[in-house]
Amino acid sequence: MTTNLTDNNKLCPYLGLINFFKHHIYEKNNSDQNCKYSSITSKEIEDSKKIKTIDLDTFLNEDNIDKNKLYYYEPFPSLKSPILLIALISFHHKKGSIIEYSYPPKESINKNINISYLIKSRNISIEKFVDDLFQQLTYICLPDGVHATKSDTQFFIIQDYDYPLYGISCYEQIKSERDDTIENTRHFIQKSICILSILPLYSPLYAKLSVTVETFFNQTSLKDKNIINELYQNFFLDGETNFRVDEMNFVFGSRKLICFTKEKIFLIIKMILLEKKILIYSNISGNVCSFLYNLLALFPGQILFNLKSGKDIKNYLKNLKMYGLPLKIFHDNYKIYPLVSLFEIDQIEQQKDVSYIMGTTNKLILNETTENKKVDLLINIDTMKIIPFFNRNENNKNKLDINEKKGIFEITKIEKIIYNSLSNKLNENNLTYSNTKWLNSNEIDDEIDEFIRNEFKKYFKDLLIELSLCLNIVNKNNIVKLLTIPKFENLFTQSLLDEKAIKLLFKKLIPNNNYMQFLYFFSKTKSFDYWLKEHNENLFYLSQYIITDKSVTLFLEDGNIYFGNLKYGSFDGSGTLSSSDNKYLYNGEWKDGLKHGNGQLITETIKYSGKFDNDLFSGSRGILCDQKGNIYEGDFLNGKFEGYGHYKMSNGNNYIGEFKNGLFDGKGQLTDKNGNVFDGNFSKGKKDGLCLIITNKGEKIEGKYKNGIFFKQNNNNNDL
Repeated sequence: MTTNLTDNNKLCPYLGLINFFKHHIYEKNNSDQNCKYSSITSKEIEDSKKIKTIDLDTFLNEDNIDKNKLYYYEPFPSLKSPILLIALISFHHKKGSIIEYSYPPKESINKNINISYLIKSRNISIEKFVDDLFQQLTYICLPDGVHATKSDTQFFIIQDYDYPLYGISCYEQIKSERDDTIENTRHFIQKSICILSILPLYSPLYAKLSVTVETFFNQTSLKDKNIINELYQNFFLDGETNFRVDEMNFVFGSRKLICFTKEKIFLIIKMILLEKKILIYSNISGNVCSFLYNLLALFPGQILFNLKSGKDIKNYLKNLKMYGLPLKIFHDNYKIYPLVSLFEIDQIEQQKDVSYIMGTTNKLILNETTENKKVDLLINIDTMKIIPFFNRNENNKNKLDINEKKGIFEITKIEKIIYNSLSNKLNENNLTYSNTKWLNSNEIDDEIDEFIRNEFKKYFKDLLIELSLCLNIVNKNNIVKLLTIPKFENLFTQSLLDEKAIKLLFKKLIPNNNYMQFLYFFSKTKSFDYWLKEHNENLFYLSQYIITDKSVTLFLEDGNIYFGNLKYGSFDGSGTLSSSDNKYLYNGEWKDGLKHGNGQLITETIKYSGKFDNDLFSGSRGILCDQKGNIYEGDFLNGKFEGYGHYKMSNGNNYIGEFKNGLFDGKGQLTDKNGNVFDGNFSKGKKDGLCLIITNKGEKIEGKYKNGIFFKQNNNNNDL
C-alpha cells in the first residue's frame, strides 16, 4: 500500500520524522547490507527529500489561512505586557465611586500599550479614551449591591473599542479608620483592585491578582501602593505566552454551574446559539460574573477570545477551526454585558435589533424585565430559577416565534445521555450546589471540571458535524448516495429554496437525531453565517452516517494531522497520522479508528513495518527496530513476538527460531557476538532441554539444559 505523501505538503512532519530515524537508526545499521530493514526505508528517505518542511507555526501563518476567520480579533501588535492598567477604586460618600490610584498613572498609560490600536476606528482622542475608561471602571468595579458581601471577585469585558478589554475586579469592605487617604464618614467603605488586560488571561491574572489583593488589604495602613506597582511590573511577556489550555480554564469551575442548571443547561446553550436575550441576576455580583464565564467556558475555545499564543493553544485552536469553533457568538447584533447597572440599562435597551446576555445585581432591572418579559430567558441565581418566556415575540412576526417552536428547546435523547454522564460524575464525588464554589482557583486542570468541559466539547462537535452534513445534502444532493439511509432522493424533486422541503429534510433525514429542527433555526442566525465561513467544508465526512473513499485532512486537538479515508466518522481505509513535533508517524491501513492491516509505524523509540490487528503488531513477516538497534523480523501476535522469527540484537547476539509471548520459546539457534552457536530448545526465554553447542573454534558439544544448568552428554557439568 502506498500513499502519495509527496503530493501533499500538509503532511510535512513526515520529512522531519524520517530524518530523525535516519540519524538514530538507519545510519547505525547501514553497514549491514544483509539487514532487510535498511532496504525498507531507503525509498522513503529519497521520497521524503522532495517534501517541503513546514512546521505547524509556519503553517498557521501561511497566506492561505485567514487569521480573521479563526479569531475574534488580530493579535495585538508589539505587546510588551498584556496589562493595560491596575486601578484602586474607592467609594466616596459624597462623590460616589472614584479612581483613587492607578498604575501606570493616567497620563502614562499609553507608553506600554499603543492605545491608538484600540481606537483607530473611533473618532476620539487618547485623552478622551482614558477619561471614558476610568469612568466605566468606577461603576463596573463597584457595582450595585456591592455592600451585600464582605469580599468578592467579578470578571468583565469592555467591548466599546476596536479590541475588547478583559477585566478582573476584587473588592473588599474595610473599616473606614484603616484608610485615611480619602475623606469618609461611614463606618465601612468599599474598595476594589481592578486589573485590565488586552488579552483574556483570566486565570493567570487572577492567580496573581488574588495574592496582591490579600496582601494589600491585610496592611495596617492602605497608604502603601507599591504592592500594586509590583504586580504590573512583574507580569511582562517574554516572547510567546506559552500558557496551556487547561491553565486558561482553571479559574472557571463548571461543576457548580451544572449542579445549578441541571438539564436546563442545554436550554441555556440553545438560547445563546439562537441569539436570544438572556438576563442573569443575583444580588452578589461575583455570582453573576462567575455564572456567565463558567457558562462560556463550556463553549470550546470561547474563553480564549483573541488569545493566539503558545504551541498548546495553537494546536487546540487549529483543531477547533475544522469544526468552525470557537463560535463567534458575540458580534454587532449580539452583545455580552457581564454586569449592568441602572445607569447603563436605558442605553442598552435603546439599541435596535441587538440582543444580549446581560448580568445584573440591580433588583429594579430584574423586576422591570420580569414584569414586561423583555428577555427570552431569566436566570435568577438567588432563587435558583431558570424561566424561559417562550411567547415573548408572538406579536412580532419579523422575529422567530419561540412560542410556536418551543419543542426545539426540549432536551433530546443525546442531551439526556450527556447529562446523565455529568450527573453520575458529580454524584460519585458527592458534589452538590451547596458544597461547591463558583471559582476553582486552587486547582489547576481539575479532573471533574475538565471532564465536564470535554463532554460539552463532544456535544458541540457532534452538533456541528450533523449541521455540516445537512448543509452538504441541501447544497450537493449527490452526497445522499454516500448515506447508509437510502431513498431520500425524492426530497430533491421539490425546490430546495422551499423552506418546507428543507425542514422536512432536516427532520427526517437521519432517524433518532433530535438536532435537526434546532439546527434549522440556528441556520437563521448571524453566528451561523460566521460558522459557515469558518468550518472545514469536509467536516460532514466525520458523521456517523457517512461512508466515503475520499481522503480528508483532519487537524487533531493534540496537534496531530490525519490524512486519509474515513468511515462513520472514524479512521478507516488508507491513512497517515503524523505528529506536529515530528516524533510520530503511522502510514497504513485503519479500521474503526484503529491501526489494522498493513502499515508502517515510526515513534521516538521504534520503527515497525508489517501487519496490525486492532492497533497491535500482528501477523507474519513483520519487521521491528528499536532505538537501541535491536532488529526483529518474523511473526507477531497481540503486539509481541510470536511464532517464527529472526532477532538481531545490538549487543551482537543473533537468534533465529521460535517465539512465544515475546520470548525465545521452542526450537531455536542463538549465536553470541563471539561466534559461539547454541542450537536447541528454549522455554520462557531460557535455554531448556537437549541442545548442540558449536564453539567459534568448530568444536561440537552435545548436552542438555535443565534449570539453567548445562549437562554434557557424558553427564559432566560444564557451563557454556
